[in-house]
Amino acid sequence: MMDDFVLRALAAGFGVAIIAGPLGSFVVWRRLAFFGETLAHSALLGVALGLVLHFSATLGIIAVALLIAVLLVAGEGQGRRGRPGLPTDTLLGILAHTALAAGLVALALIESVRVDLMAYLFGDILAVGTADRLWAEALGVADTHANIARMRTLLFLSPFATAAVWCLGNLYFVYRSIGSVTVPRRLGNIEIVEAVPRHYLFIGFAALGCGLALSLSFGSGEWWYARALAASGATVGLNDPILQRDASYYLFSLPWTRTLHGYATFLAAVMLGVSLILYAAVGAVRGVKRRIEVHDQARRHLGALFAVFALTLVWGYRLEPAEYLAGVHNVPYDSVLVDVRLPTARLLSAVGLLTCAASLLWINFARPS
Repeated sequence: MMDDFVLRALAAGFGVAIIAGPLGSFVVWRRLAFFGETLAHSALLGVALGLVLHFSATLGIIAVALLIAVLLVAGEGQGRRGRPGLPTDTLLGILAHTALAAGLVALALIESVRVDLMAYLFGDILAVGTADRLWAEALGVADTHANIARMRTLLFLSPFATAAVWCLGNLYFVYRSIGSVTVPRRLGNIEIVEAVPRHYLFIGFAALGCGLALSLSFGSGEWWYARALAASGATVGLNDPILQRDASYYLFSLPWTRTLHGYATFLAAVMLGVSLILYAAVGAVRGVKRRIEVHDQARRHLGALFAVFALTLVWGYRLEPAEYLAGVHNVPYDSVLVDVRLPTARLLSAVGLLTCAASLLWINFARPS
């Protein structure tokens, strides 16, 4: 009778085969095998980048893969004087071996981390959740481990779906405001301007939205502890003397509320910045004679984003009194807290509401640019 980890390895192998078979056929059919090999080799540099900078290796792999794609597109393009770029095979070979060599050197220089290169390069099919499950079964907490795993999965999918709807919806508004995008082309000694097809722009914006959603929601599975505390529903029966809230709010509910607020603020801030950059890139926001001119559609969109961002700040200022009392900011409980910090937080929340109202007024009553 086979052990469980062998069965899990076989299941993982069948799953990889089911996915890799059609995908590999498509890659060969489209003659992208060398391109796939280049991205696979560059992944090791992404792993090294994640280990050096102390963030997820997956984000490092995504960043390096995007960089390789940009370098490939830039290298294939024509030079400034109309000279042709390097052949695709040459570029792929240079990028693949450069990224692989840089990744190997970087991993070798990291003395504080022991890295199994074979596992990173080819994977380890016998390690499909084996260690965590074995520890859980040995300690008699297999059901708890399974519940936590399900909660982590749900807490990744829910923020990702929220971020995807938020990012794709906002980027669609930006996409609609673009009339056309042109790129210069040179045919012999003649330079022409060619419009980029609309469906290419749509695909690019959709890919950007999905990438933003994935990066913004990455790591949300680690929120499971705060969510489990909030779902416990326990009460202590002791109220604080200022806000008259039960101590259970500070112990169980506040961590989850702070997590949601941080994520909402992050979504609003990132989308506001990305939209502003894109509108500036297409000329919908531009400086003219020491003043800023904003296109009508861009003004409505940015005004709404400013209002949403202001509301997230108001939410944060409303949470600050509870954070002070919970000791989140390491503020002593004294007269300064009661007479200065708490009234200031309420004042700032009122300023945030006024800013939100001003943003909405800017949408409706600003002069057309």
